[in-house]
Order: sequence, then structure tokens, then C-alpha cells
Amino acid sequence: MNFFSELKRRNALSFWFGLFNLAVALGGTMLGLLKHIVGGPGIHSLQVLPLFGNYFAKTKKQTIIFSVVYFLFASALFLQAMKGIPLFF
Repeated sequence: MNFFSELKRRNALSFWFGLFNLAVALGGTMLGLLKHIVGGPGIHSLQVLPLFGNYFAKTKKQTIIFSVVYFLFASALFLQAMKGIPLFF
């Protein structure tokens, strides 16, 4: 195994480990609040990314850009909800 393939494998493992930790943190938050979602009913946030990638994105770059923007948007909404600020004033 050469250096670059080992580096790719380690990056993939780091990504999945980080994603797992994020899921555990969000799950713990929902458990602590005794709620499944913050806000109202709707599509689960993790379902948006595959839907966009399969039906709307034409390139891998579009999927990555959408994922980053969506992550920042979801993070901002999560922080707003944790502070107790309503979505619509």
C-alpha cells in the first residue's frame, strides 16, 4: 500500500469518526431535551443531502458546496434553537 492510498483511508476513517461523534452529540442533545426534533415536523435534516445529490446536483463539486452551505445553515439554526430564540420573530 502506498502513502497516498493510506492517507485516503485515514481521511475517510477520520471523516466517519467525526460524523459519528456529531451524531452522538446531536442525539444526546435531543435526548436531554426529551424531543426528537427541534422545532416542528418535517423532513429529517440528513435526508436533504442525498435527495439533493441524487436529483439536483450535476457534479460532485455542487454536492460538496451544497453540503457545506447546508451544514452552516443547520448549525446556525441549531445554535439559535439552543439559545431559545424563535425562528420567526
